[in-house]
Amino acid sequence: MSPNNFTLSHKDGTFFHKDDIFGVHFERIFDHPVSRVWEALTTPEQLAQWLAPTIIRGKAISLQLTGGTMGGKILQWKKNSLLEYEWHEGSIVRWELLTEGPGRCRLVFTHSNVLESQLHGAATGWHYHLDGIGLILDGKQLPDNAVAIWENISKDAAARYKIALQKFDPQTPGSFATQSPRRVAHRRP
Repeated sequence: MSPNNFTLSHKDGTFFHKDDIFGVHFERIFDHPVSRVWEALTTPEQLAQWLAPTIIRGKAISLQLTGGTMGGKILQWKKNSLLEYEWHEGSIVRWELLTEGPGRCRLVFTHSNVLESQLHGAATGWHYHLDGIGLILDGKQLPDNAVAIWENISKDAAARYKIALQKFDPQTPGSFATQSPRRVAHRRP
């Protein structure tokens, strides 16, 4: 795939609503060992290739994205297994790695405590970054001009996420509810 023809994959995430916590969840399988995926999640040079320029100091992480600085306190760091840190305005990102056989890894990603009004953008953005880590792990490149061509890259996935959000029933426990934006303390989904 040429970086110029890049569009988001059909490996869509799912939205969740549990105990007043809203978020998005993705799972990806990579044909790379857990240790290699861990490096891509925790090495600033590699994070800069698929997520953002990153500084990790002690128990803090700072990522310089197009939309601003994200990150904060690292809440959990278990080498080759679990990374969890503050993302933005009280939201939490969690990366779990599981071995799926020789040379294969399952990445379980959760962004929780997301404002309801930001779920669509969070899902589309993380979808891009998760596709990006897969490409980088495979030795490929992301487009250099992703911001300039974002509409073309994301339009199909964004439409799928819009439909998915519209299908949630606010009266059903565990589903998405359309109410005023709110956020409460982090609880694991």
